[in-house]
Formats: sequence, C-alpha cells, structure tokens
Amino acid sequence: MHIFESTKKTNTVKFKKDSKFDLIDRAAKGEVEAAGLLAEGYANGTHECEHNDIKAMKWAKYAAGKGDPVGMKVLEQLKK
Repeated sequence: MHIFESTKKTNTVKFKKDSKFDLIDRAAKGEVEAAGLLAEGYANGTHECEHNDIKAMKWAKYAAGKGDPVGMKVLEQLKK
C-alpha cells in the first residue's frame, strides 16, 4: 500500500482562476496572457502574488516579447 494513492487515472489539480498558482501553471504551458498577468501580480502584489520585482521582470520580459500588452505595461512600469 502506498502512502499517497490516487484512484483517478489522471492527476490534475484545479486552482482558482487567475490566482498565483493558476497563472504559473498556465504561463508555464506557454499562455502569454497568463504570463502578463503573473508579471502584473508580482509587480503590484495582486493575483495572490507577493511583491517581487525580479519575478515580475522575468515574466514581463517573456510576455512583452510575445506581444502581450499587460507584459509591456509592467515592463515600462518596472523601468521607472
């Protein structure tokens, strides 16, 4: 017997929409809009994210590089 056992054939985790972990999950899968929102979250302390300019810059550069307007806005905000 295993300590952690799943009766489901697929292991999926659902997070509250647009929460920090939902955005991380979606951004890691390549969703550019989620990356922009994640950058915004880290820059402003929203979306259940702690304020972290380094993480904000990382996600903003990625999102802005892919043409996301929120990512571009955050990038400009962080440069000031």
